[in-house]
Parts: sequence; C-alpha cells; structure tokens
Amino acid sequence: QSIVSALSVGLYGMFLAIVIPPAKKSKPILIVIAITAVLNCILYYVPYLRDIPSGISISICAITASLIGAFLFPIESEEIENE
Repeated sequence: QSIVSALSVGLYGMFLAIVIPPAKKSKPILIVIAITAVLNCILYYVPYLRDIPSGISISICAITASLIGAFLFPIESEEIENE
C-alpha cells in the first residue's frame, strides 16, 4: 500500500510541476486548474464517487476540466499560426 501512496503523491507532484509555471502566465490555465481541483473535491467527498481510484479520478477531472477550458477559452486560428 505504501507504494500506491508514493505513486499517488508522485502523480500529484508531476501534475503540479507541469501546470504551475504556465498558470502563472495565463488566467485561462489557472481557471482550468481551479475547475480540476473542484471536480477532484467532488469526486473525493461524494459517497459513491469516492470509491473511484485516485489515479482514475485525477484523470477524469483533468480531462473534464480541459474540455471545459477548451469550450470557454478557444484558441483562434490566428493564435495557432503565430506560435
């Protein structure tokens, strides 16, 4: 069980290391991170949803928040061409 706990902590650490630097520069990314955190809290505290393994719930929250972010903050085609 300690290996599973270590992997869970490692997964959180990887997520933070990937997300925090861009979040300092972009409000949409910060909002998507907040949505992810709220969804993760919901999955953790809602009785039947708390049985979902932590790695799966993190993935569900990240994908759902990314989809919401893509809908709320679409990238214009001109922005893609300039990068």
